[in-house]
Amino acid sequence: MNKIILNFILVLISLTSFTMYTQEVDLSQLGIKFTFPDGWTGQEEGEYLLAGHTSIPGLMILFQNQSMSTEELKLLALQGIREEGVSLQPKGDFTVVSPTRVEGFYEGNFQGATVTTYAIGLIDGRGKGVSILILTETDKFGDEHISEAKKLAKTVEFYAPKNDDVARWKSKLIGRKLKYMYTSGGTDYDGTYSGSSDVTIINLFMDTTFNYYSNSNFSFDIDEGFGNVNSNENTIGNFQILNENGQTYLQLKFSGGKTHNYELTQNEKGQTFLNGTRYFVVAQD
Repeated sequence: MNKIILNFILVLISLTSFTMYTQEVDLSQLGIKFTFPDGWTGQEEGEYLLAGHTSIPGLMILFQNQSMSTEELKLLALQGIREEGVSLQPKGDFTVVSPTRVEGFYEGNFQGATVTTYAIGLIDGRGKGVSILILTETDKFGDEHISEAKKLAKTVEFYAPKNDDVARWKSKLIGRKLKYMYTSGGTDYDGTYSGSSDVTIINLFMDTTFNYYSNSNFSFDIDEGFGNVNSNENTIGNFQILNENGQTYLQLKFSGGKTHNYELTQNEKGQTFLNGTRYFVVAQD
């Protein structure tokens, strides 16, 4: 764990031009704010906010969750956490403390160290939430770690974000199916025929996972013969809806490693467009 702390300090030193948080953190685009207990310094690292303490061993890790209920949040927590260099499994059951709070423990491996982790999941009941993890080597974990995480959790506030586009798109798209369909075809003056069709379906599930299906087909019937070319893609991954430089995007992170970003827009009729292409927003099967 000393190696983890050293790496974290090096990150802070190398990113001194970026925002570091020592007390109140106000994530205005998400509508989430909280205050670090004394002694903690945090730094954004991708989708996570990492924090270290001047004397308490270990790390505090915060990230957004979009669970609509504590039951959903608990089921998600019981799946464990698996990222590159991280494998954490639930240590016993997770407890629903209130209609907006779930707590429990993980144990496992974090960047080569055997760790114990205390986790708190908080939600506002409308698809906005924050998860707090505090972890350290198992033989160094104590009541102090639980107390520090609870201090931070006590300060968490949810509010309407300054840019409510993200909240609006989440309300419109999460739990729904996005469907694109295109068909063309015709017979030429000499009797030859050609046609094509494209279908893309994106299911955005409440737990921020998605299923992506696409099919492209091209067929022709000419003097030389008949032919057909068909391609399919059916895969899964995780998504998020985010705002950058005033524009809202749907970001799909596929299980194979690639990422697609779709600019979200709508016309005066409320019709939805991804990168300028019309998609129907319908109920999931």
